[in-house]
Amino acid sequence: DAYSKHRPEEELTNPDERQLLILDDIGAEKATDFVAETLYRIVNHRYVHRLPTIFTSNMRLEELAGRIGERVTWRIVEMCGKERIVHIEGPNLRL
Repeated sequence: DAYSKHRPEEELTNPDERQLLILDDIGAEKATDFVAETLYRIVNHRYVHRLPTIFTSNMRLEELAGRIGERVTWRIVEMCGKERIVHIEGPNLRL
């Protein structure tokens, strides 16, 4: 929605207010301090306020922790619970 309105900075700076947030392909972004802090702020806010959030990544939890930091990764695990983490195996269909 942010990109269709040509105001990404307005929409993306306030993801805390969304009823449902889907964070797709976590770990694919360039790892910078800004990205890590912003991701933590979003995840922590949604954790504290018990807001529904869907996370996707091509990485296993250990890889993700090395990429985005243990603090964010384990907060995501706390939000989802181990029983709700789904691992999907298979060939890369993008090839």
